[in-house]
Amino acid sequence: MNVHAQSTEFYVPTGTAYSAQLLDFQHEDGKISVRIEVTPAVWEHIDLVMLFNLTWDNRNEGSVSGEKPLEITMMFSKDLFREMKESGTLLTDSIAFLNADKDHPMKSTRNWYITEVTEEVDLPDDLKAMGKLRQGFTTKWRDEYK
Repeated sequence: MNVHAQSTEFYVPTGTAYSAQLLDFQHEDGKISVRIEVTPAVWEHIDLVMLFNLTWDNRNEGSVSGEKPLEITMMFSKDLFREMKESGTLLTDSIAFLNADKDHPMKSTRNWYITEVTEEVDLPDDLKAMGKLRQGFTTKWRDEYK
């Protein structure tokens, strides 16, 4: 479900929080995906520390400048999805996700897999009225989580 952008945080095991705007939350076909927006400063940490399973060998060709807000699409861990669904602890809507405690597994950077990273491209003035254009890269997780 598309959500009005709302602030949320993801956490590493040490408790460090990474803020993001939740743009979309989808629960369908036995999987959960989110689309978030992060600031260039948060992106720098995600990129350098390889949060959300974004290791160098998982990235496909493409790049982002990291100078503008970035949109990131991620999939929740398949294994954890099944386990949490069986135990009744799976958060299946944006409201529950936004209200989840920082210790909930769905708030952990370890349990999400980035599938796409994009940023808006600056268009010439004569093309701006036609819409927006984004560039970036996908990851191997994109095919694995189809």
